[in-house]
Amino acid sequence: MLIHPLTLTHERTIPAHMLLLLSVLLIMLGLPALLTRQGERATRVGAAGLVMVFLGLASMDVLHSVLDISALPALMSDPATHHLVSEQGTFGQALSKTPYMALTMIGGPPLLLGLPVLGWSLWHTLPNRLLAVPLFVTSVLLIAGFAVLPLLSLGQGTLYVTLEMLGLTLLQVPHDAASTLAVGSPA
Repeated sequence: MLIHPLTLTHERTIPAHMLLLLSVLLIMLGLPALLTRQGERATRVGAAGLVMVFLGLASMDVLHSVLDISALPALMSDPATHHLVSEQGTFGQALSKTPYMALTMIGGPPLLLGLPVLGWSLWHTLPNRLLAVPLFVTSVLLIAGFAVLPLLSLGQGTLYVTLEMLGLTLLQVPHDAASTLAVGSPA
């Protein structure tokens, strides 16, 4: 992949996960601003979608990135444990039987449900409804990716681009003009 390496031993694995962690943390900080900008037009459904996306990102990407930028360098720097993270290593297999993996995987359903719910809410509150469409597309790609693996990678990429695009949109709208964001009424 262009940014995210496919193997744990690739030289870009740690920098890629540092960038991912920073991006996800910024996205998570921006999600409440998305709800705040909607003000009175924000719906309970939209808030629920936002919370699901927030929890999904926290559970999946934050945990995953922190592990990869903390444990991997330690394991790779020690000759006695370097073999664990090799292509045939047991690092991933060992993690699959731990509470860490359960915590990471528990974020999948809220994320997959939260994206279209948040998209539906934004469809009804943003003047440019096209900004909500990538959330629906991302959901479809991520779900279809369980059957067709290349779609999963594409879905993961569109997830971050979509959320970052929404964040940039918020930055471009002056705060006093936030009341002009609505096209629908609150539910």
